[in-house]
Amino acid sequence: MNSSVRTLFIDSRDHVTTDFFTYTVKLDSSDATYNEIDSAVFPGGYRNVQAVRLRCFDFPKILNENYVVLDIEDFRDNLDSTNDISHQATSILHFERSTQQVGESKPNCEANMDITFNPPLPKLSQLRISFKTYNGEISNSDLGVPTLSKDNTKHNLTFEITSKYGYTY
Repeated sequence: MNSSVRTLFIDSRDHVTTDFFTYTVKLDSSDATYNEIDSAVFPGGYRNVQAVRLRCFDFPKILNENYVVLDIEDFRDNLDSTNDISHQATSILHFERSTQQVGESKPNCEANMDITFNPPLPKLSQLRISFKTYNGEISNSDLGVPTLSKDNTKHNLTFEITSKYGYTY
């Protein structure tokens, strides 16, 4: 079976939002409105998606937490958990604990999130992304800053997207 693998990089600074940890990334420029067009990747989105893998993430360390919950609404129910916030979320992203300070970002390219679609997902045109702590929403005190801003909340995600038949978009 032929397949094509593409890399998708998402930088939070590219998305206009008042909630720094919840936003939608439009992947299909034909579905995007004028204000969303900068985040749209290409016409049609990804097609015939067989698998999505999180390759790397960079996220500011949260006070008194070893991880952050990644919830991508389009890939929900990938995780079973004893905690209501993370139960049915997409993945848990663990911080580099030995040297990472609160508010500091360090890339982690050992993320373990693989989602397979069988049958393949016909079209992936957006990603509705949110990040949460064990207790829920992330606040300025969680990052050790007086107020949240685009600069002190910046983060990024790198995905590998595999499409069946080599037809990505």
